[in-house]
Amino acid sequence: MKTAPTIPQPANPALLDKAFAAINTKMLVKLDWLTNAFGKAQKLTRLNDKKREVKYPAVYTGTGKEYASMLPHEGYGNFSFWDVQKDYEIEWVDNQQQIIEVDFGLVFWMNLNTVLEANELRNLESIKEEVIAFFTAMRVPSTRIQLTGVTEQQDKIYQGYSTKEVESQYLMHPYAGLRFNGTIRYERLCNQ
Repeated sequence: MKTAPTIPQPANPALLDKAFAAINTKMLVKLDWLTNAFGKAQKLTRLNDKKREVKYPAVYTGTGKEYASMLPHEGYGNFSFWDVQKDYEIEWVDNQQQIIEVDFGLVFWMNLNTVLEANELRNLESIKEEVIAFFTAMRVPSTRIQLTGVTEQQDKIYQGYSTKEVESQYLMHPYAGLRFNGTIRYERLCNQ
């Protein structure tokens, strides 16, 4: 069985990497069922067995040219990753402060047997409520998150990627996936 990759963090994270790292640390504490919280994924492309192009989310492992796919995988435990596919918008305030804003998707994949009580069955609404409550209460310096939606539909969880690679069994009980969409706003003083 493949185990979760150990993903090194930058020694001096900046901008959104800094915000995502701080949020991930808090998620791992508050969402006690979350095993791994990965940072921002990159969209990579490879050829499958039929020589067709496959797009998938991946995070750099820190070793050579190795990346770890963020498609569902039982060996990673219950995990999350950040999906940012748009350019950052940067607003200047009096040439002293920059406000960086971008839309994101926060993808969770989990084994419900390790998240919910046995009598809860497939109560994804309770997990949604827990994550929404986390973001409502969460405070990270210079960072604001506004959630704008959540989905459990396979083609929307991994939007922008080749979902045929995500076999339907990975989202059938006891497995589930969720994607929380939103906007992150990071404020930076220009002398930082």
